[in-house]
Amino acid sequence: MRAACSAILSPFEKSEQDKAVPSRPGANRTGTLEISFNQTRVSTVLPPEVSLDDLEFNLTLTPLATADPDQEPIEAQEFSAGNISLPGIPEGTWNISLRGYFPEGTPLEGVVHGVYVFGASSQDPIEIAAGLPTTWEAQLLAIQSVEGTGSVEINLFWDPPELITGYHNEAGIPAPSLQRLRPGQTHDEPVHIPTANIDFDPLEGTLRYHRVEGDLLQSGFYRIVIPLRRQGIPVATYRDVIHIYDGRRSEKTLDITGRIGLPPSAPENLQVTQGAFDPDEATWAVNLSWTRTADTALGYRIYRREAGADEFGTFLDGAGTLPANSSLFTDRVPPDSSWDYRVVAYNTYGESPGADAPSFEAGGVFTVTYLGGDGSSGPPPGPVYLMAGADPHEILHPQTLRGPGLTGGHEDSGITQRFLHWLDESDISYQPGDILEITSDITLTANWTEDDDAIGKVGPAGGLVFFDIDVSDPLNDLPLTSTLVGWRYLEISLEEIPPLPWIRSGIEAGDLENLEYMGEIGGLAGLGRHNTAAVITAQGDEGEYAALAARNYAGGGFHDWFLPSEDELTILDVKIFQDSVLRDYAGIENNSWFWHSNLRQDGAAARYFSTESGLIMDPPLTQSLPSRVIRGFAGPDQTYIVSYDPGLVDEDWGGHLYMNTDPPQYNPPRFHSQGASVTIPDQIPFPGSSSFLGWQEVGTDSPMDLIAWDGESTPPTFTMPGRDVLLQGQWAANLVIFSETLDGIFGTGTPVYYDLIDADTYTHEGSGWGSGHSPGNFTTWYEAGNVQLLGKDGAPIAEKTGTRPPFVPEALTGLAPDKHWRILLTRWDNRGETPAFHNAALSDPFTLSEGVPHVLDAEDFVTWDWDS
Repeated sequence: MRAACSAILSPFEKSEQDKAVPSRPGANRTGTLEISFNQTRVSTVLPPEVSLDDLEFNLTLTPLATADPDQEPIEAQEFSAGNISLPGIPEGTWNISLRGYFPEGTPLEGVVHGVYVFGASSQDPIEIAAGLPTTWEAQLLAIQSVEGTGSVEINLFWDPPELITGYHNEAGIPAPSLQRLRPGQTHDEPVHIPTANIDFDPLEGTLRYHRVEGDLLQSGFYRIVIPLRRQGIPVATYRDVIHIYDGRRSEKTLDITGRIGLPPSAPENLQVTQGAFDPDEATWAVNLSWTRTADTALGYRIYRREAGADEFGTFLDGAGTLPANSSLFTDRVPPDSSWDYRVVAYNTYGESPGADAPSFEAGGVFTVTYLGGDGSSGPPPGPVYLMAGADPHEILHPQTLRGPGLTGGHEDSGITQRFLHWLDESDISYQPGDILEITSDITLTANWTEDDDAIGKVGPAGGLVFFDIDVSDPLNDLPLTSTLVGWRYLEISLEEIPPLPWIRSGIEAGDLENLEYMGEIGGLAGLGRHNTAAVITAQGDEGEYAALAARNYAGGGFHDWFLPSEDELTILDVKIFQDSVLRDYAGIENNSWFWHSNLRQDGAAARYFSTESGLIMDPPLTQSLPSRVIRGFAGPDQTYIVSYDPGLVDEDWGGHLYMNTDPPQYNPPRFHSQGASVTIPDQIPFPGSSSFLGWQEVGTDSPMDLIAWDGESTPPTFTMPGRDVLLQGQWAANLVIFSETLDGIFGTGTPVYYDLIDADTYTHEGSGWGSGHSPGNFTTWYEAGNVQLLGKDGAPIAEKTGTRPPFVPEALTGLAPDKHWRILLTRWDNRGETPAFHNAALSDPFTLSEGVPHVLDAEDFVTWDWDS
């Protein structure tokens, strides 16, 4: 007897009769099926406003293998998701199908009740065991049946309403579209949404897409695309994937304000100013400038209309896609016209509000013509075109226009007459910089000086000439050192070197070598160039300091400028600085201050000069101060300087070779042209120096050969190369003690003897003979172990016996270098008992350097009269 296999059970309970009397063999071996839901998967298919509790479910179990081969499917209906438990399922293997629907009375809009819209089925068969519960987790899906249909409604809104003005494309074709998506298959082609399905209200800022009655969609997934526009420009596109359920209307309401692209903010502060007139095009330039305020701008556009017109037309040619970093533009308009301008920023979402400016009035044209005048050279300033009623005109500088060349012995010098002023047709004069109200066309002609005095005229480099060697007594009989350097004229630049220190950072004045002559001698007129070169040689080509900046200056296209010496600045003061006309022409304010190129005599500071009083000050070399550079020109071939260095350690004899009280004031001449024969001075640092070998050029990679001389015979000569020359004295001895020093200690003509002492092992410490006091007598001191005697090469002398060698002035050679020495000088030669009433001298410690003489003077010795 078969039981009712397809019986409908609710709520999963059998009748009492079925429980008591099994209908078939094995029917009493049953288990329980319990159903749960995967909540994560469920949340992806249920509409947002629907929960599992809103649904009812029907269940079908289809047997695959049970004890009863005639077992029929089992169905259960109308149960909720809260507690699904089915007892009494015969033992065996089953397939499960679960279908959900909205029951009658469900308060959801758009629902068709009783239609299956969700479902789940077992992927693999479920085993039911007798007497045990079996749990199945349902993966709930939306049912997409072939015949099932549904609808959809989407409500979009935005604020403010004017953000969206349409949803059609440029051709007027409705652009919204639907595309059915078929997972794992080729998607359907998109279809346009009919206009009847779109309710668009641009005044309220809303758009509603819906399906009309009888125009439903097959259930499934759809991609919906709604392009939105503002004034014909795409500014947003609503895209979404909508799940349409069988018998159900899907809904979505969304504020899309944040998705709408906005045009950039407006530029600000539009300025429109007059530019230059182009006589070839007969148009005025109109210069526009504005302040950028938009980070989102792709660029800028400029619109123009004739003043008084109703609307701006299209943007200006060349101004429709100005770059995003633009803030300037130049338009061109004809004279006697009036225009309005507007600048907007734009991006893909449209244009910003415009930045406007007051109307620009392009008036008529007045011309200012500049002429050079008779005998001038170079181009005068070009014509200036002024708009009638515009700002006053500033009279121009002559610029590269040059006056007539000088005559009267100055031909071919490159010097020209100095500009005085401009003259108009009525002989009214104007200075550059004067402000003139132009009311008609005007012609201005340059007026120049007329005399042939070179002082105060314009040099070849455009500076002011302040020195002419042919002028007798240029300044209170100052020595004309320039006669020795090959220049006829000196000119000063019209530009100022910005403030810089005299000495570059990182070095001290004491580190500057070979500048001894720059105190007494370097201040003389004509030495500025050599001073500047010497300072650069001493400091190098790095860093920032006045002399280097002067050498690098290239005013007027010339590269031979230099810092003036003290006397050159003094001449400048009298010739230029104290003449208000020339001072103004040179652009020099009264009470200005300028660096000299020469050091103070003690080398501690450089000279600084006041143009008001001629006052000379000595500020620190590290102070930053301005400079005016000068240059020499027009004369013989360039000349070069010869300098002398004694080549002795700790010996400063400054300008000893150069100064002489008898005329001529400078002996020998220190400036010579290339190829000239130069005689070595007949003075050497110390007359009668028999160890003097001669002069050797240093400081160059290819020096001249040694100029040998014994210091007594006729001085030799050499041929001047094309460079400055530094000659250094060469000596035969390592240790030099001149006869004058010995005569001063022991008396003239006294024989002198010596011992060499190891200063490192000398017992006594302190000054003098040791410990600040002398021993009772020389013999005691000498034999008491206080003295370590050495040979010249530093080897010890075994015993203090024998006679001392005589000291021949300037002839002590062969001493070991890099060692501390002392030398003992006596008036007797024996190393035995000390003669009565004789004196001796002990030197301070000293160290010799390889190949460099070391001089000991009287002040380097401590002397004592010894009693036997």
